[in-house]
Amino acid sequence: MEKAHEIMLDHKMSASKWANQLSGVTIANDYKPKSAFEMMKYNKVKIEDIIAIMDNPILNDLPRRVKQKLQVQGSYQGFISKENAYIRAFKADESLTLPLNFNYKNAPTLSTEVVNLLNEVKPETIGQARRIQGVTPAAIFELYRISKQQQRLSKSEEN
Repeated sequence: MEKAHEIMLDHKMSASKWANQLSGVTIANDYKPKSAFEMMKYNKVKIEDIIAIMDNPILNDLPRRVKQKLQVQGSYQGFISKENAYIRAFKADESLTLPLNFNYKNAPTLSTEVVNLLNEVKPETIGQARRIQGVTPAAIFELYRISKQQQRLSKSEEN
């Protein structure tokens, strides 16, 4: 299966060439080559169509279940990529620590409501602060600035 996936990722053509070979499929031409695997994210494109175009012996001999698995992966790759990006962002937020015992009243751009929430809950990370109801995206940006400032101060104290 991995070999088949690799073959499909490596086989690239322009959107117009794909469109010519896949009848009834409209493909946005963004002027960058698209892999055979990428093409399966389009509704009407089936793995059998891709295999017929590529005419690769390894792909031709794939068991039906492997073809089905590749079809599902190809169809949902965009969603999976977005989910992975969200997971990376979540992990990054969880790794950005906030100063312990920080008095948020000292942050002039935070609203009184947000200051009260943060001083009450005392989140340890940006991720925890983000999950507090009432903490705005603007407040999260300010907390990000505070976290980075604290990291710089910690590094300068170490040196």
